[in-house]
Amino acid sequence: MTQPESNAPSVGAEPRPRDHLMLTQHRIAFGIAVVFALAAVFFMVVMAVDQWRDAAQVIDDAVRDFALSIRWGPLTVVALILSFIGSGWVTWPLRIAVAVWLGVRHRWEVFWVWVVAIAIYEPLIGLLKLGYARERPPDPLVATYTYSFPSGHATVGAAIGIGLVIVLLPAGRRRRILEVGAATFAFVMAFSRVYLDAHWFSDVVTGTAIGAAVMIGVAAAVHELGDRSHRRRITRDSVPRSQP
Repeated sequence: MTQPESNAPSVGAEPRPRDHLMLTQHRIAFGIAVVFALAAVFFMVVMAVDQWRDAAQVIDDAVRDFALSIRWGPLTVVALILSFIGSGWVTWPLRIAVAVWLGVRHRWEVFWVWVVAIAIYEPLIGLLKLGYARERPPDPLVATYTYSFPSGHATVGAAIGIGLVIVLLPAGRRRRILEVGAATFAFVMAFSRVYLDAHWFSDVVTGTAIGAAVMIGVAAAVHELGDRSHRRRITRDSVPRSQP
């Protein structure tokens, strides 16, 4: 997503004004979002079928055993810090602050990306947790209050990490490092939940896929809608008005 893309809707047309270019190839980005969404759906199907769920549990148990085997005091402190960062005490004020800042700056295209994505993944997490009602691992190092599948921390971590890069920074080669950083943060946040025995591996993989799919997909969709609106406006303005 780092190659420049022409913003002109037609030859000779002026590119539409934007606060910045969110995605250099938004249709490719939409395809990436679809891949993440299909991955999430795959794990949802696995968790819904008894035989497949049992097979997935074997992998979950193996990953849990590995996480328990590498427990180390300083690493546990880092995981606990990440757990707090991913909690609602931090993420909700951050999400509200970003939305307010984008609104004050009149950056409406990215504002709607940010807000619509939240409006999708937040209720989706709750509905899936209630629908699957999966029990968590037996000995978590942090307090847990809801069901296990999917991981809310992993979903929100992926969505916020990717979303902050999309809505606050213009696309291009200079943003590549931060895109990698956002992906790394999502991975570390997800694994920290397994390390803390708060989630199974399949929980965090599904949550990460949901967060990435929603944020990238909404950004691509809003981008496309903006392009179509601009093309209609260009077409309308190019039609000569009849003289009285």
